[in-house]
Amino acid sequence: MIRGQTVDISESDISIMQRDEVTIGEVVRLEIALPFGDVEGHAFSPPAQCISARFQFLESGSAQDVIERTCRHLPSKKAIVSDSR
Repeated sequence: MIRGQTVDISESDISIMQRDEVTIGEVVRLEIALPFGDVEGHAFSPPAQCISARFQFLESGSAQDVIERTCRHLPSKKAIVSDSR
């Protein structure tokens, strides 16, 4: 088991700060607590890996519904513009 902290989530993938490296191309089992419910499913680790990894979801059905509902209700990122006069 690899433990980590979610950094970013979208309807198709999730970025996780993890303590251990994951094998390139490995399918991993994820357990995620989201505001609209817990999700258990599988994700694929892409070729480039480091301590922060982005995993592509492989799930459909109820798990994907919870992920999509959560993403629709998350605040969108806003650009921060600084005035350096």
